[in-house]
Amino acid sequence: MLKNRNPIFYLRFDKDTGKLTYRDGDTRRSFDCVDGWLKEIRKERWVPKGGDDQKPRYSLALILVDRVNSEEYHVSTSYYGGPARGILNQLASIDPPIYDDIMISSGKKNEFTTVYMQQGGKRLSWKYPVDDIPKTEKYKIATGEEVTSNLKKDAFFEEIFEELCNKINLNTPAKVENPHYAEDPNAEQSDGDIPF
Repeated sequence: MLKNRNPIFYLRFDKDTGKLTYRDGDTRRSFDCVDGWLKEIRKERWVPKGGDDQKPRYSLALILVDRVNSEEYHVSTSYYGGPARGILNQLASIDPPIYDDIMISSGKKNEFTTVYMQQGGKRLSWKYPVDDIPKTEKYKIATGEEVTSNLKKDAFFEEIFEELCNKINLNTPAKVENPHYAEDPNAEQSDGDIPF
C-alpha cells in the first residue's frame, strides 16, 4: 500500500491568538505563516460532534503546496466569518490570476483574527473597499423585535468565491498543461484542423 510521503497540515485560526494552528491529539503547533502555490479553494460542509445533521456548517478551505518540501497546508476557517471574507477579498485582487508564491499570516487585531496575504513578497489589498460591500441589514418583525440579516453580504461573497473557484481550480499544474482547458474549460478539444 502506497503512503502519502508529503505531510499535510490541517490548520485553523486559533481563537485566542489568531495564529494558524495545527492540532493532532495533544500535539499543537503554531505557524507564523504558510506559503506556496494555491492548489485549490473550496467550501466544505461539516457537522459539529453531537450536532444536528440537518444544520450543517461550512468552512472555506485553501490548499497550499510548499514548493521546497512539498508539504501541503489545508487552511480552513468559518465560511461566513471575517477571516474568510478577508481571504476572498484579497485573493480577488490578484490580477493576472496566477496563484503562485502566496503567503498567509494572521494575528489578533482589536480582539478579531486578521488575515494578511502576500504574493511574491507584496502585500495583497482588498479588491472591494468596505463601502462597496453590502451592509448587515436590520428589520423589525411583527413582535417588534429587531433582527439582522446578512443575506446580501453572503450573496456578495458567494459570488466572489465562485469566481475564484473558476480561476484557481483551473490553474492547478495538472490542468494548465492542457492549454485548451486552461483557456476555456467549455471549449471542445481540438486535434488541429481535423473537422471531427
